[in-house]
Amino acid sequence: MTVAAAEGRVRALGNWSPAQGLWHLARFMELSIDGFPFRYRRGPAWLLRRVRLVGWRWLIMLAFRPGFTNPPEAAVLEPHPALSLADAAPFLRQQIARIRGGEQMTRACSAEGPYSHEQWLYIHLRHAELHLGFLAIEAD
Repeated sequence: MTVAAAEGRVRALGNWSPAQGLWHLARFMELSIDGFPFRYRRGPAWLLRRVRLVGWRWLIMLAFRPGFTNPPEAAVLEPHPALSLADAAPFLRQQIARIRGGEQMTRACSAEGPYSHEQWLYIHLRHAELHLGFLAIEAD
């Protein structure tokens, strides 16, 4: 994708530029390693625990759907509109390198938690699937 982006062949199909999407994915990964500075407002803890026990993957699918808008307390996840791909792509590579280097994603999620490293991997793959699905690479 980096070559296609450098050649101007990556087109955003959603509301964010390719750079904004990559930066957002990287920031979410970074916070799952280092910790979240905010908590989403949520329902009763007992209800979330029951839903999580019954259908954890369903809960993740519900959380990562098109059109979700982060509340003000999650502003640290929002990319700057003028962000460049030259800044976003290395940030994403850095977070992936941290994970490949053995750093564990075990921090409590901003919504609930904690999650295991393997659960975080699943979450990040579903999250990337959502955002990268809004990018199109045009043929040469």
